[in-house]
Amino acid sequence: MSQSALATELELTDDELDSIPLSPEDLEENTGHSGDMVYEYYFYVPDTTPEDILSKKGWEIGECVYLSINVFDDPDSEQE
Repeated sequence: MSQSALATELELTDDELDSIPLSPEDLEENTGHSGDMVYEYYFYVPDTTPEDILSKKGWEIGECVYLSINVFDDPDSEQE
């Protein structure tokens, strides 16, 4: 999982993402009731998130933010 892909999905720079700090390993998987399939990723906005990022994104500490299941797909790979 790429840190830059996560920054792009969140519309943040790599430096802004580093300032939170938040990494791909911090994301949780939403597997629904069955637990068999990942539907999306999510994280809770950490209390270490700088005020300027909170303001820019309209986030609050502890808020749940959802991310696309495709956030870490390789943009160069072609689907057949």
